[in-house]
Amino acid sequence: MNRPRALRVIEATAPTPALPYITAATRDPGPIRAALAAGIADPAEEDRAALHLHGVVEVPRDAYLAVPTPSGPEAGRGADAQASASETG
Repeated sequence: MNRPRALRVIEATAPTPALPYITAATRDPGPIRAALAAGIADPAEEDRAALHLHGVVEVPRDAYLAVPTPSGPEAGRGADAQASASETG
């Protein structure tokens, strides 16, 4: 079965940066970035388009941190529910 063709979009959010790829401060991130770019470039153009794979972009740290962090699932629950969850967890 060709999985990318079996997928369908049911809803979409506004584009935002992906999770960061992190390495030690003493390591060169270039090889990681190159491997990711090669992996994204590998599927056929039609499959990349279906999966919205466009490439790897280096985002400056300040620009990445300027994107608001979404609230977690606990944000919509009351204090009692949060306390109960922490007592049972």
